[in-house]
This record gives sequence, structure tokens and C-alpha cells, in this order.
Amino acid sequence: MDDNPAWVSLQILDSQARGDRGSVHFRAVYRLNNGWGYLEETSDFIREDGQWYYHSGNPQEGTLKPGRNEPCPCGSGRKFKACCL
Repeated sequence: MDDNPAWVSLQILDSQARGDRGSVHFRAVYRLNNGWGYLEETSDFIREDGQWYYHSGNPQEGTLKPGRNEPCPCGSGRKFKACCL
């Protein structure tokens, strides 16, 4: 579909586990049309019978506006002006 974002990177910002409970704080970056955005969440997980299951989270979405000399959000390692500008 045309209105689906193209996911370009996933960063794990923090993770922790205590017993049968854990959490993962992540940021997923996407491109939609000519802009960049992100989805960030701290997800809570529960372990049952040795398997981890997603329990809950509070997602937050935002817009990325990279500067010309910043790293490109696509994850290429190049400057934004020389990559996806």
C-alpha cells in the first residue's frame, strides 16, 4: 500500500529483565513520502513457560528533521546531505 512507511532502522536504547518481567526501550525510524518519522516505546514483557510475551507499552510517534551534516536516518553511515536529501 502506498501509505505504509518504509522502516529503515531499529535502535535498542535499553533493556532489562528481573525474574519473569522485562522491558525493552526502542526507537524505530521510518520514511514516509518525503519525510522521516520515528516510533519510540518502552515495551513490557512477561515470561511464561520459558517464552517471552509482549504485555504492554506506550508508543510515541514523532517527526525527524535531520540537519544536512547529521548522519542520515536511513542508517547508511553517510551524512544526510550526501545520502537521502
